[in-house]
Amino acid sequence: MLLARCGPPTKPKFNGQLIIQQSYLPELHQTAWSIYAPSAAKQTGVTNNADFINRLRKYPNNSIKLLVIDGHGSSANCGSSDIHLDTLTDEEMAVLISKLAPDGEIQIWACDVAATQDSRQRIQGVVNRLGHPIWANTRFVYTPLGGFRPGEGLESLMMLRGPWYFGLGDWHYESASSDGTWLQFKPGQPVPDGGPDGPGVGKNHGKKPKAPPAKPSQSQTPCD
Repeated sequence: MLLARCGPPTKPKFNGQLIIQQSYLPELHQTAWSIYAPSAAKQTGVTNNADFINRLRKYPNNSIKLLVIDGHGSSANCGSSDIHLDTLTDEEMAVLISKLAPDGEIQIWACDVAATQDSRQRIQGVVNRLGHPIWANTRFVYTPLGGFRPGEGLESLMMLRGPWYFGLGDWHYESASSDGTWLQFKPGQPVPDGGPDGPGVGKNHGKKPKAPPAKPSQSQTPCD
């Protein structure tokens, strides 16, 4: 009897979606992205701009359609606390531009990045230099599957500040991806209006970033 011989599955092909996760993110947060975007490529533990650019060099030019920067943020950072798009050198920016597809965009999943007028001006400056759209949020950002945050008045007792919240006291699960407003910044366009400086109002105002496809694409070596 002849038995078919199949080789082992090959590594899933890169589908144009890349999630960059900064260092010291909670494990549950990383798990949420693995569930939400199983087919996306992931680079974890990214520590600074140089590390970020070196990770990007692994991917073909013009191949990244969606670049997610996932981490802790503030209105002082265009990116995360470890990745600062506004301080990229000309050489580093050239690498980033070369890796993005012509229709590629960046989503910044970090808190408060677009919380103030100054921060929104900073993002717009990066977008004009980059030539690609960037999404950012005006307030707390969780994960695409939501996240936990402490009860009102307990923010000062947070043990971890970021897209997953663990407070001392009552925990509240938020099914939304954020507490603020998602803003899209486009090259050469006016700075989006995020309202007055400070937290955005409501949940998921603005167009919510598009979800990656749920199923991974994987090719296998053919059987003999």
